[in-house]
Amino acid sequence: MISPPTTILVADDQKHMLVLLEASLAPLNCRMLAASSGEEVLVQAASTPIDLLLIDFEMAGLTGVQTVRQLKENPRHADLPIIMITARGQSRIRVEAMLAGVTLVILKPFSPVELLEAVRRLLKQTS
Repeated sequence: MISPPTTILVADDQKHMLVLLEASLAPLNCRMLAASSGEEVLVQAASTPIDLLLIDFEMAGLTGVQTVRQLKENPRHADLPIIMITARGQSRIRVEAMLAGVTLVILKPFSPVELLEAVRRLLKQTS
């Protein structure tokens, strides 16, 4: 039986960040979906099975943390690995993200190589 391709949903309200994140993850040869808002993340995650979410902390509308909290309310997404990317390095932000259900917080500016390795680690843990 052929397994479906791994699907990663990337969410950021800045187009250039979506492009950078997708380019950083291109070596994985995964199915990439993009969302520009928390609301869009919730719609896509409800209609398409995803294997990993990469989300910005600050977005217009629902923040990344608010989005993660709502997403984790659905048992289908209880174990979904989530990487949050933020330019804000305060420990309060990191704690808030982890309490919401985020697996890993990565600070901007980030190394594309480190991001790729973090995603590989998380996907291997879930497969």
